[in-house]
Amino acid sequence: MKLLTTYGEFQKGENRSKFEQDGVYSSTNLDVHTQLGSAQPQLALENESTTPNEACISAILPGGDTFFFSTTSGKIWKRTAAGTYSLVHTNTQGAHKGSMSFNGTLYYASASKLGKQTDALASSEASWSSQNDSFGTFTKSGAYHPMAIVGGEVCIGDGSYVAFVDSAGVFTADALDLAAEYTISALIGSGTDLLIGTIIGANVSDCKVFLWDRVSPAFTLEDEVPEIGVNCFIKGDNIIYAQCGTSGQIYYWSGSQLVKYKKIKGVTTTVAPYNSTLLNGKPLFAVGTKIYSLYRSDSDFPYAIVNEYTAGASITSIVAKTKDLLVSIGTAIQHIGTSYATSIAETPEAQGKFKSVQVFYDTYPTGIAIATQVDSVGSYTTQTPIVDTVRKVVYFDGGLGNTNTVQAKITLTPGTIGSPAVVAYPIIKAIEIK
Repeated sequence: MKLLTTYGEFQKGENRSKFEQDGVYSSTNLDVHTQLGSAQPQLALENESTTPNEACISAILPGGDTFFFSTTSGKIWKRTAAGTYSLVHTNTQGAHKGSMSFNGTLYYASASKLGKQTDALASSEASWSSQNDSFGTFTKSGAYHPMAIVGGEVCIGDGSYVAFVDSAGVFTADALDLAAEYTISALIGSGTDLLIGTIIGANVSDCKVFLWDRVSPAFTLEDEVPEIGVNCFIKGDNIIYAQCGTSGQIYYWSGSQLVKYKKIKGVTTTVAPYNSTLLNGKPLFAVGTKIYSLYRSDSDFPYAIVNEYTAGASITSIVAKTKDLLVSIGTAIQHIGTSYATSIAETPEAQGKFKSVQVFYDTYPTGIAIATQVDSVGSYTTQTPIVDTVRKVVYFDGGLGNTNTVQAKITLTPGTIGSPAVVAYPIIKAIEIK
């Protein structure tokens, strides 16, 4: 019997293991949502500025200016809506642990103090002079000060305490106490309630999430999570996700519990509460150098995990700005450029006696490369592609030997066509191992 294994429906994203025959096994810089049922290269990240040359978290003001706060020093940079960067202030209290624009005021946290500056002076002053670096004093001086706007206040994590600033600008250092072993690592609003993610320690495979109505003297409910901490919350369409632990596990909030949902393969991570954002309604989250989406283009589709962007170094924070993405990598701020990235779609492992791999395409076959791995040897062999422009398929001829299993890695490389040259990139519709 002739075997044929087809991988398409790329909008399903990454599967759970190389043995699961649905979706792709891995993705790199892949766009599976622009043209449904196909896969193509995503736009590449490129340096926008090397002026903030330190790892930063950020906050966007309503007027469009973005402020970057160094996590290694007190430096604060302004990015105008037009993309011009300048150093505007150095926080006298040192490195930053959190930031948020709320109710006409820009708040920024150091280890022990909450600073503030009005949005209007923040944007109009070339060099700040009316800021207050010590507006509020934290009780715990914790390692993280994640912030979230919920209702009429900005809530701030401070070790095992929740602090907040209300709509009148009044700071409260101790609005809620958790047990002392918990450090608040991430915050997000769940309706009018506050959802609190925690970590106990890097060697403790257990943590909790707490829900608080922001009125009662104690939290409303709690749920135990068998992971080393809640790394960040990810806001979706009426869904709250949480990336937890050190093995790429994704949970979702059911309203009373964090429920295991999906897993990113081959991932380790640390607490990074500012590594998620929404770009044009698409939830994104960063792990290491990679930015993943957790998204579906239509209600009939499953939610898909796809590696859409890759940064030049480990990511400290990401923030969406209109149709752009600002990414802090320590030595620079990167953003979405106009060039396309080289992308990869790797298939699951097909079981059986196979002879060839073919890729059905829509555009630009010149940019399609095929590599194969036989019997899990641990490395891929690059094949010489043949293009059939009538059937619109790229394949290789030469056989694979006596196979038990085969994986294919398809690399999509952008290029140019015509004179004058215009950008071209491959769009593929299906991968067949036969």
